Amino acid sequence: MKGKKPKQEYKVIDADTKKESAEKKTEPKKQVSTAESHREICYKILKEFGKPMHYKKVMEEVLKIGESKGLTPQNTIFARMSTDTKKRFKVLGKGMFSLTEWDNKTQEVKANAI
Repeated sequence: MKGKKPKQEYKVIDADTKKESAEKKTEPKKQVSTAESHREICYKILKEFGKPMHYKKVMEEVLKIGESKGLTPQNTIFARMSTDTKKRFKVLGKGMFSLTEWDNKTQEVKANAI
């Protein structure tokens, strides 16, 4: 007969196997904020480097750590740094980022010099 498989090729699934697969599907997944971890890593990289960096260079450092899983990590890093809610990053222009705390320190030095 056409379209029917012989009985030998059918996969036999018992009730316990069905129960286990259903339990696996209903387990709650842990909520991890990848956006925040990207921002934290970028902040640490800039802090360690000590001067402004281009976002692609920051991305290379992030990939050395192995923390980016997206298809376009350079776009992800740029977006994360641009939209930081803690306002830790300052855009200097054409993809260059610095830390806002560096800007505050230079203003303090100028104020003390006057």
